[in-house]
Amino acid sequence: MYEFTDTTEQATDTNLGAESLKINGKYIEDLIPGYLTLYTSGRELLECEIATQVIGNKDGADYRGKRYPARTITVGYQLCTSSEKEFREAYNKLNRVLNVEQAQLIFADELDKYFVGTKVGNTAVSTGTNCVTGEIDFYCADPFKYSLEEKVFTTIKNTTTGALETTVVNDGVLPAAISYEIIHNHENGYIGIVSEYGALQYGNPGEVDQEIRNKSETLLNLSGGDKIIKQIAKGTGVLTDSAFQRTGNFTWQDYHDGKNQVFYPMLAANYGSGNNWHGPCGQITLPAKRDGDTGSVSFKATAKIMWELQYASEIGCLQFNIGDTDGKLLASMNLCRKSGGNLTTNLKLITGNSVKGNLNFNRGQANEYHKNNGGGYMYIQKTGELFEFYFAGNKYQYRISELAAKKAASITMWLGYPPNNTYSLDHAIHYAGFIDLSFRTDSVTYLHDIPNRYKAGEVLTVDGPSAKMYINGIPSLNDEAVGSKYFKAPPGETKVEFYYSDFSDPAPTITAKIREAYL
Repeated sequence: MYEFTDTTEQATDTNLGAESLKINGKYIEDLIPGYLTLYTSGRELLECEIATQVIGNKDGADYRGKRYPARTITVGYQLCTSSEKEFREAYNKLNRVLNVEQAQLIFADELDKYFVGTKVGNTAVSTGTNCVTGEIDFYCADPFKYSLEEKVFTTIKNTTTGALETTVVNDGVLPAAISYEIIHNHENGYIGIVSEYGALQYGNPGEVDQEIRNKSETLLNLSGGDKIIKQIAKGTGVLTDSAFQRTGNFTWQDYHDGKNQVFYPMLAANYGSGNNWHGPCGQITLPAKRDGDTGSVSFKATAKIMWELQYASEIGCLQFNIGDTDGKLLASMNLCRKSGGNLTTNLKLITGNSVKGNLNFNRGQANEYHKNNGGGYMYIQKTGELFEFYFAGNKYQYRISELAAKKAASITMWLGYPPNNTYSLDHAIHYAGFIDLSFRTDSVTYLHDIPNRYKAGEVLTVDGPSAKMYINGIPSLNDEAVGSKYFKAPPGETKVEFYYSDFSDPAPTITAKIREAYL
């Protein structure tokens, strides 16, 4: 489809001749009183030059092509005034009017077309008179004439290919350069312009609007034993030994550290009873991530604990465990004193069913008020196959390739005591429990918006005659793809297709324009 504005202006002024000349939009007759165009020449059929090549004794010659040379348009005129002064003033004005380069030349008998020319010469006129005739020569380096109005073609979407397309109709005699205006209604990565005569590409067809990225997301952040107790499922959990028993109950209480700080640890209200190590146990199933996925390949589980010994005779265990999506042990930090005699505690760092670290630490190193030793914080961090444990100011790392793909699904907290009748509860750890608990997943996928080459609202303009491209009126030198070919629309119909990024919705608004040319 195209839009065409027909020029209906006619030379109706009685002072104008049939071939009166309009230079850059103004008739000479209107600018200079007494001037009248009489005739023109050089606007008729245009001769061409033939290029040939003679080969040996071959008859005739081989045709190589043709070209149209520059043309000269001659304008015959009359200039009559009532006095010598007016005559001289008229010629001064005429010189001023003609002192232009590459002017638009329109003749009154063909108002819808123009030439482009520069005045190069004129004939001598008679002297001693105020009424003369003469000729003015205009050199047209471009020998063709052009439609004053451009044809504008709009585009429609092909529902099969998804491309925008239009049909350029050239009713002129010569191939016409095509210009384009492309208004982006959404971010876009590229524009492709295709016809049977060539193709243009600006930008990158491989550019995407969004990409999948990973970010961290906090799934749990519980401060205080009262809040932890509300979240746990009592009597369940994944322990390091299947024989350990899940009995007893948790409680929480105020704890004043003597430094004007109050904590609310989750402690054992009672350990229950059992013929093996036993005590209160609770599990928290990790919630789903924002992307709807459950389980975390990469994560950081952090706990702030209390582990305070008052006497060397105190015994007990504390486990901070991560369970996988199969309900099996993925990682554990297991604090335990199985017998008295000194003030040290054993710490086992466990991945799967394997003990990777077996450490001993002194009384007080796990206390929350020992800031130099981590302030009671410990964590289990997993990044693929890399496990990192933190305790009492130190980090311990292990690579477990067979567990790289395993996902964390739950957290288990357990406080244990030896089998019945082994020890009196008077020997339980003075303070053993959990103060804070948090879990951060590092494998949440999300769509990240990428700023694209062409923003919504930007206008890409292709000037066909000059073979240049502009963005918002500013020349763009780096957008054009190597191999692009500026093509013209020959006389007749030319189908042009426009391609763009599939994420650019709504599609760009595209128009094509030509200025028809004639001999």
